[in-house]
Amino acid sequence: MFNNKNNRRTMVLYLHGNASARVEVVPHLSFLLSLGIFGVCSMDFTGSGLSDGDYVSLGYYERYDLECVLQYLQTRYPNLEIVLWGRSMGASTALMHASEKTRNILSMNQTVEQIQKEQLLHIATNDDNTEEESEEPPTTQSLDRGGGVVDPDSSNVILKGLILDSPFASLIQLCEELVEKARAQGAILPSLLISVALTLISRSIHNQAHFPLREISPIDHVSSSSTPALFIVGADDNFIPPHHSEDLVERYRRGVSTNLFMVPGGHNDVRPPVVMEAIHQFLQVRLSLSSSDALKVPDYLAKSNLIHRLPPWKFTSFKGVFTELERSSIMRNNTEEVQEELGMTQERQDDIQNKLHLLSMGQEQQQAD
Repeated sequence: MFNNKNNRRTMVLYLHGNASARVEVVPHLSFLLSLGIFGVCSMDFTGSGLSDGDYVSLGYYERYDLECVLQYLQTRYPNLEIVLWGRSMGASTALMHASEKTRNILSMNQTVEQIQKEQLLHIATNDDNTEEESEEPPTTQSLDRGGGVVDPDSSNVILKGLILDSPFASLIQLCEELVEKARAQGAILPSLLISVALTLISRSIHNQAHFPLREISPIDHVSSSSTPALFIVGADDNFIPPHHSEDLVERYRRGVSTNLFMVPGGHNDVRPPVVMEAIHQFLQVRLSLSSSDALKVPDYLAKSNLIHRLPPWKFTSFKGVFTELERSSIMRNNTEEVQEELGMTQERQDDIQNKLHLLSMGQEQQQAD
């Protein structure tokens, strides 16, 4: 969504979490446009929402989806300044994309056609050699809209900041922690079995979805990132514990501005107003905002948490007077409904953990046989 009154090309690109979609940004639209931002953009990662694809790679290929969108926005809007706002998987994707490590991969200067041919060859090779561990899958190249290869560094230049809500530091580490949580709840899972199971699971994912599980590790990227970052984490997050954000901040590139906001709540809880104020201040510093061009909203809405529930199209104006539409639809205070809108409910979170446990137990049964 774009605020056409602002001729400055300042944008927030929102990156959704796992098991979610681009609509996750909707509760934040009025808030962001009221700050004087030119536009808010979101997208469905491959395998999510309305996008094609059979697999979600939890950041590995999503960073190349992000690169394609950034390069498209550059061709569409000149003098662009962008802040990425990611949640969970989206936050980890943003961290990996912004690093020099990813820049170096994109600088291989391969065309989209070459990448597609390599992917087909890679898949065919895996089908013929299912017992062998395959090599690292080919990466997806940045979007080329003019017949040549677009400079991958150009999309990094327009990045002015990262807003990172609940990123994980390492996917393998997160899996191991979920197993430890299961042990604490009474599950009998030997360490050797878990190590073997993770290896077999990684190989299966590599052969079927063509990405290496162990390389989904934002903590290996942040030391080469030059983009200022604001980290947000719930102190009671039992899915991606707070120490993941703390570790990422500690490993971030020296001299680059980072801030960590630890607030009450869990992984999917609505963030308190103090977080939105911190985001407001961060965007004021990182982007060329103009209050005179901001989306006008009623005073009572701007001063309340309702601004994060009511999208711009729920309002109409007549001679400067705003009339609220469908007021009852935004008066919900039910946390479960909010989590459902975000895509990752407690039920979904428990389901992911249970599937990991079942995979581990399945490998144990195979070893016994």
